[in-house]
Formats: sequence, C-alpha cells, structure tokens
Amino acid sequence: MNKIKSWYHCIHLTSPKYKDYSVCVRKEKDRLIIHGSIDTSLFSTADHQCTVSDKRKPEQIARDITRKILNHLDEEIQEYKKNIEEYEIEKEKERILKGMISRFGSLTPHYNAFTGFNTVNKIYGFVEKYSRRRDDYNLKIKNLTTDQLIKIIGFITTL
Repeated sequence: MNKIKSWYHCIHLTSPKYKDYSVCVRKEKDRLIIHGSIDTSLFSTADHQCTVSDKRKPEQIARDITRKILNHLDEEIQEYKKNIEEYEIEKEKERILKGMISRFGSLTPHYNAFTGFNTVNKIYGFVEKYSRRRDDYNLKIKNLTTDQLIKIIGFITTL
C-alpha cells in the first residue's frame, strides 16, 4: 500500500516490479471499484477498471484484477517508457535550442511561450512553439526601429 498516494476513501497499491503502475481500490456501497493505470501527468494512458463484490473471496478478486486490469500491463509500461524516452529527447533538443538562442542575448521567461529573449540593443520578444510534434516556431520581435525592421524582413526573405 502506498500511504503517500492513498487518501481516506481510496487505497493505492504499488509494486516494486511495476513502479510506474498503481491500482486504486475504493469502496462504494457493497462493491469494490478497482482502477489500474500508469502514474503520469505527461501522457494520457489507458485506465482499466473492474467492479467486484466485497463479499467475494480474495483469490477471486485477485483473479479478476489480473484478468481485467493487469492483462496488458507489460505492453502499456513498454509504451510508457518509449514515450518517456521521446519526451527526454525532445527536452534535450529544447535545452540545446535555448542555449543557441542565449548566445545572442539573455533568455527571459514569457507566459505561454517557449522562451522570451532580450538583446543588448534593447530588442526583445518571445518564441512560441507552434506544434508539439514538429519543429515549428513563431517569433515575435518588439522594439524595432524602421531600419532594423527592414533589415530583418530582408534577412527573412533570404532564408
């Protein structure tokens, strides 16, 4: 039983072998409602559920849990680990990109954006990630003079 995650009406059961998976058991009337899912806030995962009578023998309840909740556990954990690896690779790409942007000025936090930036010549702005699956970005630049605006638009046309 995981006392950290459990609360007064639900008990979380975890296993050292399946540390990313938990089974939550709660009682409603004369029934036990049992949920099994991977513990993550990063991805949506399958949530398996079964309902059993609290009058049944523990062995029968365990068989139902195994059959209805833990049936595809290994495949789900493998997919979860693959998603975590892809997520870590994406985070590393973001760290590298922010490092490259920071060579031209300082990075600043910006609400709902990939990053904000300030340059030494008082130009500032932010970068938004346009798509979660692709490397598409939006760039917003502020505080440009007319000459700087023309130079930047001219540079963009050469890309």
